[in-house]
Amino acid sequence: MPATSARSQSRTHHSDQNKKKSDSQTTVAKSAAKSSFSYRERRLILVNSRVFFIDSMKTRDKINQEFQKQLKLSTSELVIAVIIKSIKQQNVVLTTTDNYSADFLQQHEKVWQNCFEYASLLKDKV
Repeated sequence: MPATSARSQSRTHHSDQNKKKSDSQTTVAKSAAKSSFSYRERRLILVNSRVFFIDSMKTRDKINQEFQKQLKLSTSELVIAVIIKSIKQQNVVLTTTDNYSADFLQQHEKVWQNCFEYASLLKDKV
């Protein structure tokens, strides 16, 4: 009988683990569904940037801290996901996290504009 009991406990344990995995996958799927912005909607291009070198990670972190400070966002909530510099056209591209858009960046330009020099802003076209 002890072997049957151990086998039964093992099945129950594995069943509980599978349920936890399923619940966490559902949570991830729900958060992905909450995101309503496409990749292009999340990109803002700073045209004719006069910056020759940019430390993307430090700049991103600095901007995210400013958003958190000025808009009272949670420290775990990030606005900027990636900053890249195009080689050919000398543009800087700001890409937001899933929950934000290029429109949001334009509305809050005062938060991040002092980190860059640029001629104009352009939203990524579809």
